[in-house]
Amino acid sequence: MKYYNQLDSLRFFAVLSVMIGHWISWDTTNYLVKNLHWGNGVLFFFVLSGFLITEILLKTKDEIAEKKITFKKGIFNFYVRRTLRIFPAYYLLLYLLYTNNYKNTHQIFPYLVTYTTNILQANTNEYIQDFNHFWSLAVEEQFYLLWPIIILIAPNKYLFKVIVAAIGLSIISKICYGKINPDGWMATNYLMHNAMYALGIGALLALLKKQKHKLFTYVTNSNWIVTTAIVVYFLSFFLIYKNKIFNSTNFLFDDFIFCLLSFVVIARAVGNGFTFIGKFILENKYFSHLGKISYGLYLYHLFALTVFFDYISPEIQLIVNKKQTAWFIYFIFTWLAAEISFKFVEEPINYLKKYFS
Repeated sequence: MKYYNQLDSLRFFAVLSVMIGHWISWDTTNYLVKNLHWGNGVLFFFVLSGFLITEILLKTKDEIAEKKITFKKGIFNFYVRRTLRIFPAYYLLLYLLYTNNYKNTHQIFPYLVTYTTNILQANTNEYIQDFNHFWSLAVEEQFYLLWPIIILIAPNKYLFKVIVAAIGLSIISKICYGKINPDGWMATNYLMHNAMYALGIGALLALLKKQKHKLFTYVTNSNWIVTTAIVVYFLSFFLIYKNKIFNSTNFLFDDFIFCLLSFVVIARAVGNGFTFIGKFILENKYFSHLGKISYGLYLYHLFALTVFFDYISPEIQLIVNKKQTAWFIYFIFTWLAAEISFKFVEEPINYLKKYFS
């Protein structure tokens, strides 16, 4: 598979957006920082995952058709490679938290260990403390289980319809959930089938790229399409979404349009690539490296507050009075944890993936 180097920095900016949402946006008076939906960084990851996973599956599908590998071998390799990438850091973290009786780890452990915290929150509509961001990891894992079977079994001539149907059904489902139970926003947002539209948009991009579709060619060759998409998103967000002009369909003017923006950005990055200032930023070696460790950054970032103030600060007797200093400490702590995780856990185990390609 071709490696898209500009995607690494985009991963970092997406996880940085989530960090700002969790650490800063609720504790500032700055209008933009307070009002933008920084959590949409998760939607960007969904679109990106949908693209990358589907591209892998389409390649596997071709290899099966050419009898280079069997169906059983193809799907086995996919699941093993996903397991090697995702599970080690995740389950090591759960082991450390469980053995140290960290907060509510014991109470929700069955959901943590089975990647079903999104279902727990859909049923309770309650935050689960420092594990709240794990809902998106659950969505991703459930997608990994289901999507390979659909893509590998569906005939090639129906793939476009299958993906569009998945997007459409997800949108309908999300609207219905919001209409029937307006207060149950976690079920509306956290269940896999209600987030499938974002993953499906990424999957559609992978298919259009493989087919060298004129839409993909147009997006990758246009010098103004990304700027236009950004302008459309912000106009939709501030003029329609923030003013609550619509109700049950309101998410279409924030989440859905943001996913279309993500589609355009990712298409440009994996097509001809961004040029000029975009190339300078996205191919910066520091941003690129932070993107490579973005899984760890996302996995550990919400624990930074508790670990620092409840464990580290009392030990070293460091008192932090300024919130800006605290934000900086959160980032440094998360970055160090992600670096250690990548160097000693993720990277060595990822090396084994070459045996399942």
